[in-house]
Amino acid sequence: MIFWVSIQFYFDVSDALKKNDEIFGGQFLVLNKTVSVLHTLGIPSSGFSSEEIDEIKGLEGIQSVGGFTANTFSAMVGANMGQSGVGFKTQIFFEAVPNEFIDLKPSGWHWREEDDEVPIVLPADYLALYNFGFAPGQDLPQISEGLAQMTVFEMDISGNGAQKKLKGRIAGFSDRINTILVPQSFIDYGNKYFGSGEQKKPSRLIIRTDDVTALEALMTN
Repeated sequence: MIFWVSIQFYFDVSDALKKNDEIFGGQFLVLNKTVSVLHTLGIPSSGFSSEEIDEIKGLEGIQSVGGFTANTFSAMVGANMGQSGVGFKTQIFFEAVPNEFIDLKPSGWHWREEDDEVPIVLPADYLALYNFGFAPGQDLPQISEGLAQMTVFEMDISGNGAQKKLKGRIAGFSDRINTILVPQSFIDYGNKYFGSGEQKKPSRLIIRTDDVTALEALMTN
């Protein structure tokens, strides 16, 4: 009872909850555990157990449930912006979800160990914030989705005393999932060779449903 009371769920993309999805049908929401002072003090969240996930899957109105897998390795990306010499380099995080929950299927959405380029899906809000918030205030040019997808990033992943250089490219923009997505195969590879190697419980779930009544009742009882 304490566990369910401590859960909150929120809608990452409001538009996905106001209309039926033309491809999959139903609504999509993200379920996560509340961040408490214990997490702030360094005590990690336990994540969702397989039993808890099965319980959610069994609720009336729940069509499918998928977990977010986060990177446990260090990742840095950087890019030089043309001949101007202006560039950036920053630490970044990645997550992966089952393909059925992604609202677009970009070309080349896969990754194998022999590939030196990683496709990345960004939230559409990121581009909107740049174009209509940051760029006008800094007198910078706005960027279309097509132009953004032409940009190639330098990527360094590291951990366990090893390092690997890759390239990253923006494969598309998601209106549904508010995180930086990469293929599941890349996350699994990076976590195995450069991360902790531990199979962690997902701290967030993405759910497709046509009725949230049963889920809301479970959380409030």
